[in-house]
Amino acid sequence: MRHFLFILALLAIPVFAKPLTWTQLQQLPDFKAAQLDLAGHLPQLAVPKLQALISMELSKDALANVREILGEAQVRAGDSKNALLTLTGTSPHSYQWQVYALIQLGRLKEAEETLAKIKGADSINQRAIILSALEQKEKALTLLSPILSSHDQARLQAISIHLDLAQLDRAEELLEEFDDKKNNDPAIRFLKGRLLLAKEERLAAVGAFQFIVNGVDSGTLKPSPAIYHAATIGLADSLSLDNNESEGVSSIIETIKKNPDSPRLDDLFSRLAFWIEQVPTDQLKEWTHLAPTSLMAPMVDGITSLPPPPSAFTSWALYLLGMKSLHEEDSRSARLARLGDVNSGRARPFRRRVAANHRPTVAKSRHTTRHHRCKRRRGE
Repeated sequence: MRHFLFILALLAIPVFAKPLTWTQLQQLPDFKAAQLDLAGHLPQLAVPKLQALISMELSKDALANVREILGEAQVRAGDSKNALLTLTGTSPHSYQWQVYALIQLGRLKEAEETLAKIKGADSINQRAIILSALEQKEKALTLLSPILSSHDQARLQAISIHLDLAQLDRAEELLEEFDDKKNNDPAIRFLKGRLLLAKEERLAAVGAFQFIVNGVDSGTLKPSPAIYHAATIGLADSLSLDNNESEGVSSIIETIKKNPDSPRLDDLFSRLAFWIEQVPTDQLKEWTHLAPTSLMAPMVDGITSLPPPPSAFTSWALYLLGMKSLHEEDSRSARLARLGDVNSGRARPFRRRVAANHRPTVAKSRHTTRHHRCKRRRGE
């Protein structure tokens, strides 16, 4: 009986387990599963697993490390507000993910201030990018200045800012500092293209951007997606120089056909809007066929759900088609105004005669000039 009571007494004594160390935590199945989720780009699955681990008895180091990983997972999952509550550490890794969370929330000034707590050239480059986005370009250049000679990325960033500020001579000086062996680097080629475009050197600019675009199309070059899509725009802008807008339009149409989901779709279509006279109507009609026709159907009783709205691609095509129609109507009105008083009806016989005897012998450039001359005569 005494032995039995002694055993009960031992069982009643609370057992104080030691907190899990970081090494021990890394061996837990839930931690390994969370790591696999992050590696598989499934941060939303990793978050609850990591939150469960934080509620355990952990050592100071283990808790700090798992909070950093949880904060990273929350940022990757788009939950930046909670990520900022999680990322309370002062390590470079914690600061870096705080920066990403702040950028997601649009708090760029705070992101730049947080980056200032991290030492190193990478942090300076990121701060310069943010300052440039905040239109503090001169401050960004001052920040980059001490590391220009030793860090290529800093020099590339400075060249980009100088081009933004139209400081072409300084941009050219920095570009010339790169070794000739790096001439085929996509980032350097892109910045050279920007410089040549700003100097309106048409053929050289076209060559620089075409090198990138053709290299990607042939598989011989692998620039970042941002550089590739920007180069497609630079190519169109370069081709359009010296009154060659039609070539710029053709380039954009080809780009849109190859990359209908381009992240720069708005930039591409806005250029077509600017050069609307040169845009083929048939091409716009072809693009508008992608619109869901059910949106145009009359309302019917009993409909429980609406069809999806047109995509941004289709919306742009519909908008440009409308612009094209208005432009053609303005052109017709201008021609009629030259032939006589439209309101009196005296121009109608002339309109029929012109339509019957029309021959497409007038160049587009002359037609465009005549159109604008008519508009000036009408005081437009």
